Parts: sequence; C-alpha cells; structure tokens
Amino acid sequence: MYVPTPLFKIGDYATFGWNYTSLEGTPTAIDVLVSQSSAGETYTLTANMTFATNPTFVWDTSKQANDPDAPLVVGMYTLVIKDSDSAITDLPSPGYLQVEKTFQFGMYTPAAYTPYPQWNCDICNN
Repeated sequence: MYVPTPLFKIGDYATFGWNYTSLEGTPTAIDVLVSQSSAGETYTLTANMTFATNPTFVWDTSKQANDPDAPLVVGMYTLVIKDSDSAITDLPSPGYLQVEKTFQFGMYTPAAYTPYPQWNCDICNN
C-alpha cells in the first residue's frame, strides 16, 4: 500500500504519535527534534519529555516559523526521537531505545488567496 508523505502548513500545529517495541530498558526521558537537512537546521521540540508507552506530541510550528535566526523553510523534514541521555550520533544498543530518524514529512507555506475573477491560469490554453 502506498502511503503519501504527510504535509504540514508552517505556522499550524502538527501532531505526532508513536509507540515503542522490544525495549528491555526504558529511558527516563526522551527528546523530540526535527531536522531539515537542506537548511542545515535541527530544532529541539521538547527535551526531557517523560517516557510513556504511546506518546503524542503536538508541535506549534509558529514558534520556529517566526524565529528570526533560523525560521522554518519549505521542504522535507525528519522527525528524530531519542533517549535524552543519548546523542543523535550514538549507535544503538540491543534492547534500548535507538535514535529513531526514519519518519519524514513536508512543510509548506500556502500561496496567498486570489479571488476567482482575478485568477489567471499560466499553463491553460486561452
């Protein structure tokens, strides 16, 4: 089954949920980050989040969207979930939470609204 990549509008809320499988040792806390490779930015969404078996996190993207030093850009992002005691570059240990960075999603800014009478189709035949 084909599952399309999720898209979130910059400035809105994005909700992420996940679960853990086969953990022998549970972390005391986790960090949730997003990484945008083309801009070279990694944003910490929350640090030291209490460990829960089926957590969710709601990200208010407007906080980073309005950051004057490193605003969110249109593009693909990677969600990073890791043990608060681990670095992003740490190798996995059997039975413990590895740095999870496989979920990708897109961020976009919408075009301004144009009333239909003023709209022109640039690629349509007249």
